[in-house]
Amino acid sequence: MQILTGPSGWLWPNCSTARPAAASGTAGLLCAVTGAVFRAICPRKADRVSGPSGLPDFTWTGRPRIGPQSFTTSEAYLEYLRGAGYRDEADYHAEAERGALIAAYRQSLQERFAFSDAQIESYYRLNRKQFIQRDEACVRHILVPGQPQARDLRQLLIGGGDFALLARTQSRDPGSAAQGGDLGCVTPGQTVPAFDEVVFSAALGLPQLVRTDHGWHVVEVTERRSAGLLPLDQAAGQVRQTLAREAAARYLQTLIDRVPVQSYPERVS
Repeated sequence: MQILTGPSGWLWPNCSTARPAAASGTAGLLCAVTGAVFRAICPRKADRVSGPSGLPDFTWTGRPRIGPQSFTTSEAYLEYLRGAGYRDEADYHAEAERGALIAAYRQSLQERFAFSDAQIESYYRLNRKQFIQRDEACVRHILVPGQPQARDLRQLLIGGGDFALLARTQSRDPGSAAQGGDLGCVTPGQTVPAFDEVVFSAALGLPQLVRTDHGWHVVEVTERRSAGLLPLDQAAGQVRQTLAREAAARYLQTLIDRVPVQSYPERVS
């Protein structure tokens, strides 16, 4: 198999010369990882998502975050896509599909690596600066347009209402409503001052009202952590993820290094 040098310096397998039977081994793996599996390696859909090349079982059912609904006209949407380097919407969706498959493969690859407690501790001690954290608060909210509705929601929550359910049905924040209002964890200064003040002073688990330019927020702080060095037992999961990412990247690089590279600059526009 040849490797073509594509736009932005990407290394792209010339999978058009590969037969379906060649889907195993380095050539098949590289074609799969770069997404060419959707076009060249396997003739049947079932093979495209679960073939002999080691790909995980995978079916992409999502949709890109940006769509026609984000723009006032279809022409503006197309202009955005072309400005981002896509030919059209089909090209955009195909790239999202390839990206999702690649992410699924990388995740499955990382899960194959295991590390001992001694390796985890060694990395932690050699990279302690990475685990020094600032004050942090984990928070969820429900955003509504008016104060009366916010007050009613707060009373429902104090009386034992389901925060996640109310957030999904009442919140005007599309980014967090589907997650039950969860905003994750924030550090001081990461949110607007009024929100910040409540997040780092309110009692845990007690809903509070905050007004911002976006409307009225019913805010609940679920956890708060003080600044300092993250203990090893809390950092271990993060260390394992880091080591797994690095090991997977090295493994993929060794596969790429085994393949002869032939450039076709005349094909790059």
